Amino acid sequence: GERADMALYRLGECYKKLERFQEAKEAFQRIVDDYPASKLVADARFQIALCSKTASLKAPYTQEITKDAIEEFKEFVREHPDSAVIKDAKASIDSLKGREAESLFKIALFYEKQAKYSSATIYYRDIIDKYPDSEWSAKSLAHLNIIEKKESRKDRK
Repeated sequence: GERADMALYRLGECYKKLERFQEAKEAFQRIVDDYPASKLVADARFQIALCSKTASLKAPYTQEITKDAIEEFKEFVREHPDSAVIKDAKASIDSLKGREAESLFKIALFYEKQAKYSSATIYYRDIIDKYPDSEWSAKSLAHLNIIEKKESRKDRK
């Protein structure tokens, strides 16, 4: 019917409140797929990205969900550049990228504490390359310097 898109949107909101994010995303996606002319498409697309973001925050050890959320927000920005929530979408992208960098930093730190310096170095360099403007890049550089000094001392012995 003529209110099916709104019914799906409300269904998506209900699932979201119940923290059933996959089902919420599916309801919002149906609006995008089945009602492309609906005035709710931009809002539904944004809600899909928000569901992905919220789900990623609840999964601290997997970055796949975070990557999906970033892609959802990027797609929203591409498709709806004039949206009223474009700044929120871009801020979410930055926030999620920071989360990715932080996760990599924790992995690098783990390897460093285990004295697996070559593995730690790979992660620290990855952070510097992929997230050069993040706080994690500066921290990674500092840790690389520490590793370099440790390796230098070890070579002298």
